[in-house]
Amino acid sequence: MDTARWMSNLHGDLRLDQIVMPGSHDAGVYGVGEMTAKGSALSWAKCQYSNFGGQAEAGSRFFDLRVFVQKIEEKKTILGKLPARAELRAGHFMSEGSSKKEPTGGAFGGSLVNILKDSCGFVEAHPTEFLILRYSHIKNPDLVVQAIKFFITNMGPRRDLIYINGNGGNLAALPIKSLRKKVIMVFDEKAFPAHITPGEGIHRFKKHPASGVAKLPSGLCTCGEFSASAIFGKMSMSAVRKQAEGSLAAHKSHGNTVPHLHFIYWQQTAGALTWKNVEQTTTAKGGAHAKLPQFTQQMFGEGLASDGRPPVNIVSHDFVTTETCTEIIGLNPAYSRDTSLQGQRGWTA
Repeated sequence: MDTARWMSNLHGDLRLDQIVMPGSHDAGVYGVGEMTAKGSALSWAKCQYSNFGGQAEAGSRFFDLRVFVQKIEEKKTILGKLPARAELRAGHFMSEGSSKKEPTGGAFGGSLVNILKDSCGFVEAHPTEFLILRYSHIKNPDLVVQAIKFFITNMGPRRDLIYINGNGGNLAALPIKSLRKKVIMVFDEKAFPAHITPGEGIHRFKKHPASGVAKLPSGLCTCGEFSASAIFGKMSMSAVRKQAEGSLAAHKSHGNTVPHLHFIYWQQTAGALTWKNVEQTTTAKGGAHAKLPQFTQQMFGEGLASDGRPPVNIVSHDFVTTETCTEIIGLNPAYSRDTSLQGQRGWTA
């Protein structure tokens, strides 16, 4: 499978809520030389192997992005003093700080500018694909939106790579042909209550069920709950799977009166009392990677809803690889284990 362009096999008339995508948890905290520890927690803070371009090449299409302000202190050099400055960077922290206080106990990852450049570069090189960037856990929404708008304004003709829709609309109900070759940015409405402007590429994100979800004016809505799988330092895959199964049952009860995506948290986070190396735990025998085929087989057995919706739309995980993404992509009928489904009308390009 060509994971860099796997969406090319999906018919453009499919709605967003009719496809399954691999997702990247804490996508901005990757180990390619851009990480900076805040304290002594670098070993557990890393959640991905490569930058957004590398994760997209592996097959991921939905990115969990948390942006923080890193203060760069004044430094003395042989040429004089370098002034203090601040930089917006992704991060993974125990304490996420506030608008006036830096986060602690974790690490900063890639810069916001490089993340946007990598994302736009990928969809430009792969026009059948799109990427969704979800901004959450943000303590400085004004700065983040200001930086993103500045980036978009200075893109020139490449501004078309950003999904902008002044008319709004529910993204989950859109055909994927309208999203191809786009970077779609959605912002948690709790962190960005006054910033949602679809005409500038700032789209709403909200959880289902939530107040007012039946009147979702525009943007993207997902259901699914995170499992605190390591409350006492034990990263339990049985707890993760139990939560995923409960999430599936809840999603079925929602129906599709308001189109939304079902989001599965297939990840083993660190606990409140013991912080462990996420990479070692995720890739260990019996960890999230090893248990993924068993879970996707279970989801495959669920089949499709009457209107073609799969049981899950996004499987978010740490340390995405071509192997893990291939497993998740296989839940799309175009890549189905059941070859009789591959020729169904509307499923292949």
